[in-house]
Amino acid sequence: MTDGAEEIVHSETFQRRFRSFVARPAEPPPPLPEPADAGAEDDVPLLTDIVDAQALDRRDVANLLASLRDEIDGEVSAWLAQALPAAVSTASQQLLDELDGKARHNLLPRLAALIDAQRGEAERIDGQPPSL
Repeated sequence: MTDGAEEIVHSETFQRRFRSFVARPAEPPPPLPEPADAGAEDDVPLLTDIVDAQALDRRDVANLLASLRDEIDGEVSAWLAQALPAAVSTASQQLLDELDGKARHNLLPRLAALIDAQRGEAERIDGQPPSL
């Protein structure tokens, strides 16, 4: 082996032999500091803190609800302006289709019978079929 290769092998052997000593700290870590006094941070609520509902300012809640109401009204109005024309068009087309079907099913046969009755009466009077 060359001199460089021998040095590498020697250093790897040395590292393997003393690795456990390298991985441990020379001195134990210092103890963790004691928690600060809980009363010092009373202004910061924790997720586990219980908040008194009576402590909430009613005016702030009323203002928040009023602003939300205005936003909701605006959103509903915008949605209606967008969706209403299509809904009215669909409903009117359905209504026209339904009326057309009922007229063909009910009204047309009655009108045809009425026309036939008028033709028969006119033939009896003139003796000739009426011209339309």
